[in-house]
Amino acid sequence: MEYLEPDPREIQKTYGSAFHWTVQFLKDYDDKDLSMIYAFYSHTKKIARIPNKEIAQDKLNKLEQELSAPTSTFMVRFVNTLDRLNIEKTCAIEVLAAASFELNKKRALNHNQLMVYCYKNNAALSMMLAATLGAKGAQAKSCAMDLGLGINLSTICANILSDAAQDRVYLPQTDLTRNHVCEAELVQGSTPEGLKIIVQKYLSLADTYYASALRGLNFLPFRARIGVLISIRMYRQLGLKISRNNYEVLRGNTKLTNLEKSYVFSKTLLEALRPKFWGPTFKGVPTE
Repeated sequence: MEYLEPDPREIQKTYGSAFHWTVQFLKDYDDKDLSMIYAFYSHTKKIARIPNKEIAQDKLNKLEQELSAPTSTFMVRFVNTLDRLNIEKTCAIEVLAAASFELNKKRALNHNQLMVYCYKNNAALSMMLAATLGAKGAQAKSCAMDLGLGINLSTICANILSDAAQDRVYLPQTDLTRNHVCEAELVQGSTPEGLKIIVQKYLSLADTYYASALRGLNFLPFRARIGVLISIRMYRQLGLKISRNNYEVLRGNTKLTNLEKSYVFSKTLLEALRPKFWGPTFKGVPTE
């Protein structure tokens, strides 16, 4: 459990640049709670990459046990955070299930299985983070879930090459078969037309989820809205970059440059200056 003992805010600096933007606009207390949730999530990802599957699965099992009876310093703090904020522990269990899926390098056979994985992975995390930010109610939870689904789909499309190199293929087998793409083709080089069709499909779906996530800003305190909006815009920009590159996802992982991040950041701050952003019924739409 040594990885979880440092200050969670130090951990979050290393993982997820978009998440880093989110906490910049929060009060220090909220920052600590968010970082606590994210530290737990990122630790499950580290476990999922341990070469020895038996050892890794044992660690995941112990984490699940500690959700009910915490013993380590971090898990005591983590469970206390969940209890204090009335966050269901089922979300943490879903995150552990997603890590187990990754650890065992399972495949999504169809679209539904992919979406279940995305739900257990990023959607469960987003729902915990939203609750930490003060978003309450079924509709708020639904919007947070959609944000997580969109983020997961975007990152899957952006990291196809490196994931495949680690024997991790998240795209559904039915999509690959229908578009005549075999896993042996997921190597550096030109992207097969069939794979481009699949990527376009899931980035389009991600945009639908981002539109729903934007409506969820209504349920957040004003300080939190800016950071979450920046995260939405950052991840959507990732998909836009893939589309502008004609869906060539096998040249390397798609990442935003510092200049591109600065552009999105500045544009989002300008968007936040509009009066409607601070109104009770903000209904943002994805923009270029």
